[in-house]
Amino acid sequence: MNDPSLPLQAAIYAALTAAGVEHVFATVPPGTSLPWTVIGDDQVLAAFEAAEMYECFATIHVFGKKPINKKQAALVMAALNAPITIEGFTVSEYGFEDSRNVEEKDNQIGHTVMSFRYLVQPA
Repeated sequence: MNDPSLPLQAAIYAALTAAGVEHVFATVPPGTSLPWTVIGDDQVLAAFEAAEMYECFATIHVFGKKPINKKQAALVMAALNAPITIEGFTVSEYGFEDSRNVEEKDNQIGHTVMSFRYLVQPA
């Protein structure tokens, strides 16, 4: 099995930074100023039993002072609801799955959680 999760993370990072999304991380360094975009959890599923094809889900978290988080989320949407290049894999399908806005305790910081789906197979 060729695990697409690390190449997918790298492709998402490249797409987000190329689109001008600020402060993109897998883990946010202490003291980093807002806004942040965090490449969060991912899930890889076998798409079909007979072929080496994977259905991948990526969760992106966007944090920023309200309403900056929604402006950042719009950049994320534009970057990831489009074809991306995943090293070692071909992308058959891609797209936005869902998003939700979560209230943070301080009521000053907006948190948008977005999910994207990719159907990939080894190149």
